[in-house]
Amino acid sequence: MATPPPRPYLSAVFTAAGVGAVWGLLDGFATWDRTVLYLRASEVVVLLGISLTIGTGLGAAVGALTGIPGRFRGPLTSGSLALCAITVVVAISRLVREPVLGQDVQLLPGGVPVALAVASFAAVVPLAVTLLVAHRRLMAGVLVWKLWAVALVLVTWFTPRPPTGAEPVAEDVPDSPNLLLVTLDTFRADHVGARGADGNPTPNLDALARRGALFTRAYAQIPITGPSHLSILSGVYPWTHETMANGVAAPTSVRVLPEIAREGGYRTAAFVSAFVLDGVFGYGRGFQVYDDALLRPKGVHDLSPMRVWEQARVRLGSISEVERRGDRTVDDALAWLGTLDEDERFVLWVHLFDPHGPYAPPAPLDQAYYQGDPRDPSHTSLAGATGIAEYMKPSLVGITDLAWPVAQYKGEVAFTDLQLGRLLGALDASGRAEDTVVLVVGDHGESLTEHDYYFNHGAHLYDPSTRVPMVLVAPGQLPAGARVDSVVENVDLLPTLLPLLGLPASGDLPGSDLGPVVRGEVEGDDQALTICFDREANKAKDAFMRYRRVGIRRGNLSFVYREEGPEELYNLTDDPGETVNLAPQARQGFLVQQLSERAEAILESAGSGAYERASGELGAGIEERLRALGYVEDD
Repeated sequence: MATPPPRPYLSAVFTAAGVGAVWGLLDGFATWDRTVLYLRASEVVVLLGISLTIGTGLGAAVGALTGIPGRFRGPLTSGSLALCAITVVVAISRLVREPVLGQDVQLLPGGVPVALAVASFAAVVPLAVTLLVAHRRLMAGVLVWKLWAVALVLVTWFTPRPPTGAEPVAEDVPDSPNLLLVTLDTFRADHVGARGADGNPTPNLDALARRGALFTRAYAQIPITGPSHLSILSGVYPWTHETMANGVAAPTSVRVLPEIAREGGYRTAAFVSAFVLDGVFGYGRGFQVYDDALLRPKGVHDLSPMRVWEQARVRLGSISEVERRGDRTVDDALAWLGTLDEDERFVLWVHLFDPHGPYAPPAPLDQAYYQGDPRDPSHTSLAGATGIAEYMKPSLVGITDLAWPVAQYKGEVAFTDLQLGRLLGALDASGRAEDTVVLVVGDHGESLTEHDYYFNHGAHLYDPSTRVPMVLVAPGQLPAGARVDSVVENVDLLPTLLPLLGLPASGDLPGSDLGPVVRGEVEGDDQALTICFDREANKAKDAFMRYRRVGIRRGNLSFVYREEGPEELYNLTDDPGETVNLAPQARQGFLVQQLSERAEAILESAGSGAYERASGELGAGIEERLRALGYVEDD
């Protein structure tokens, strides 16, 4: 019969497990806080159960490891070592902030973590007591370090978490409207409204446009999700904020809408649907709630030990979920809205990712825009499609008809519109619609077949990739049913929203306030600027994100400048498909030269910072997840 382990060893294990259990419960209750998460009753039970299990397990593991010397040195030594270790673990996990690239731990000027220093010093006390009362008959020492264990858990628990930038600044409730910002990822502008006999995929967006302003010629600054959203939130061009690729941390040098809104007393929240906008990249700055939890059960990734795990997993871990369906994102956003008091003003951002490939709309939308058998061998259209992104290929196995993925994309657009309808319906039902500014805008479009660029967007600046839907509703401030046909761009949005919300202007922004344009008081600038990396040139030159394209929309003209390659000029009135390049024509020489000089000035102003940031190495975990979304490809 095996000899049972000595009692001192079990004492260390159970004591540390008990400390961990207390910590786990405290962590679970703190995570379930209305400024962090808004959970249903069943989700709260699951969260607390998981938190308790994690805390108890970690405590027992620490006790088992540190209690080994106690098998030979006595109960006080084993207990004290376990206490010291669990205290340090609790302090570190309490200390770690929401993981943001380059900002892992809040440090003192001397480089010592605050909570870790306090907890480690405090842990010496029971160890000293142990040495003073080392005789086994002086069991009072056991009581001392057990009471100290509970005290230390409470001390480390109440150590403030490092600042996240989302702390309240103003307590007064603003006397201004709310804001609902909905960004539609990978959403083509030409899919808004009825499009032929196969039905209208966007009835909710169309209805919203009748209540406000529809911008028919709106353009994104860059056809890449992260940088484009940063331009929307900051009102700054990509070559200025120097973020031109996904996987790059958003700089803290530019102020963003949620920061300004927090200072104005607004409640701020964001619910995003893809890892590319994960808080690790810094997009949560200024938001009280930044819900990027793509996995269930809800709330688990906000627990202290899970934040520690995320720090390692983001850099070295294996792939996990990279997106969530729009209905789940909207579910969580509506749950948060339901917690607000009637007089609380909010800025809410909801990001819907569904139109991004691979296209897989839920039934019955997967059959709504296609009839027949997409695998029929008599179809040959898909065989001619070359250069399809790797992440799209598994969804096209066996498909022979090019019309099928195009129809599936339209189904995703229709599904996204349904989720927008749910958000708008909730505003109406709550009585907040007449007191809420609503902005719906795309971050970029999607090339389906145009220019032999199939089911992708990041490397072209033609209309399918850069022209986006944009609808703005501001009851009492902007007329209903307005239609703006002049060229506008996404950097115009922040200078437009701030006066509508009664917030102060944010520095010297390059965009224009579109309010006077909608009201017919002034004419728009009729110009938009775009940029991206020239994938073909980079592949040909065996470079990485060095050669760039610049797009300039001026009136009815579309101009594309390439650092490596000929310029392109199109007349969108006569040639909306951008198929006839007018740049080589002699009579266009002066105009092409003028636009080229403007493009070169943009590239010169970007300097090397944007290139260096885009060329930085990604952690293994980040790169793997971005590749799953189609943002990283092996040449």
